[in-house]
Amino acid sequence: MFRKVMTYQRAPFFPHRRNPDGSLTSICLTCCAIVASHKTEEELVELDKKHICETTLSQNKASSVEPKPILRMRTPKVGDRIAIPKHAVIFIIKSVNESKRTVSARAAIEPERIEEDIPWQMLTIIDP
Repeated sequence: MFRKVMTYQRAPFFPHRRNPDGSLTSICLTCCAIVASHKTEEELVELDKKHICETTLSQNKASSVEPKPILRMRTPKVGDRIAIPKHAVIFIIKSVNESKRTVSARAAIEPERIEEDIPWQMLTIIDP
């Protein structure tokens, strides 16, 4: 009897960054592409849903396509801008616990929103 094996694929994640002119930019953290820039969150959410990652496209192409190198994450530090899966905003690290390998961060556009004890492996540092 054969069993169908499913592989885990992480869904694209799109934090939205506020620009100096007040517009918002959507960034795909799966392929690191800028998806779009618009004045409203609603417009970006619709474009996020239509985005197809280049990495997804390259997986369907011939095997002659070179894989992207895996980047090693540096140690996070206070003040780093980060993205966290399942959160649609950018966070800023306010403290780092090296022994537990966790950080605490506040939302960049909602300073009262705090996330505590976030494991390093969950972080995507926006400005490496």
